[in-house]
Amino acid sequence: MKSKKEIPDLYTLPTFGEGTFKTETKSSEIKNDITKNKKKNSTYYLSTDIIEQIDRMAYWDRMNKGEAIEKILKEYFEKKSYEPIP
Repeated sequence: MKSKKEIPDLYTLPTFGEGTFKTETKSSEIKNDITKNKKKNSTYYLSTDIIEQIDRMAYWDRMNKGEAIEKILKEYFEKKSYEPIP
C-alpha cells in the first residue's frame, strides 16, 4: 500500500464546518510587519512622460511599477515635512 504524501505547510489549507467555508492561517505566516506594510488603492492621473519614466525605472532597476513609485515618493518625502491635515 502506498503511503500518503503530506501536504507542505507552505499553503493555507481550507477546512469545512457547519455549512461555511473557513480558512486556517498558519501562525508562521502571521508577521509583525503587517501594520507596517498596509496598502491602499488609489488612482492618479499622470502625464505620459512621467509614466514612461516610471516604466523605465521599474524595468532597469528590476522592480514592479508600484515599488518604483513607492521608492520615488519615499525619497521625496524624506526631504519634506508637512503638518497633518486638520
